[in-house]
Amino acid sequence: MTGSDPGDPEDPSEPGQASKHLKPEERRRAARGERVGTRKQDWIASQLRRVYDEALQEDIPADMLALLSRLDDTPGRGTDD
Repeated sequence: MTGSDPGDPEDPSEPGQASKHLKPEERRRAARGERVGTRKQDWIASQLRRVYDEALQEDIPADMLALLSRLDDTPGRGTDD
């Protein structure tokens, strides 16, 4: 848990101590005043980005494309006539 171990590098009660354990890029971000996440948060964020990027590369299923095409061809769609 964060803050429970006196030697915890992520312990907010010891200002300046966390920077000793940061990677060079994290140090630069901290120096610019940007938020530097914990290793666990950074790992979760990278995994979410990976899954999202993979999903974006997937093809749209044919049945979904057919449904979208039928919706586009529906007369009067989107008008109050």
